[in-house]
Amino acid sequence: MFDKHKRESLLLRDLLKKLIIIVIGSIVAAYGITLALYAGFGGATLAVLWQGIAETFHLSIGMASFVVAVGMILFAVGTGLYASASLGRGSYEAVTFALAEKNNWQVKIVRIALDILVVIIGVLLGGKFGICTIITVIISGPIIQFVNAKAKRILKI
Repeated sequence: MFDKHKRESLLLRDLLKKLIIIVIGSIVAAYGITLALYAGFGGATLAVLWQGIAETFHLSIGMASFVVAVGMILFAVGTGLYASASLGRGSYEAVTFALAEKNNWQVKIVRIALDILVVIIGVLLGGKFGICTIITVIISGPIIQFVNAKAKRILKI
């Protein structure tokens, strides 16, 4: 009985740690996207898509990101079990990791390819493309792969 209670306590603590990491990571990512957009050097990959949708359909960027989120949620329903198992992967990240794991590809390569595709679609819809966009496409995948591996090792998750 004590072992079961201790195990449940550890699982709850691990879940809480993961949720805190998700919140902090989301806040840091949101600030990065905001800085990139307002600097005028082009947005990060998903921000370019949001801009394109906002421009095309005469929406605010917030509403465009909401529309994209709704679309991703529909997709996420199909990958919900996989995404929820990691607790820190949104639908875009779930696609990245799923493609990498299924095909034995490096996460960084898959993310770069997906980012290029998202930017192309965003630009075709009217999103702004700039140096920040190029840098984001080049560095996001390697950083995600590196941080993911290190965080799992350090935080034992």
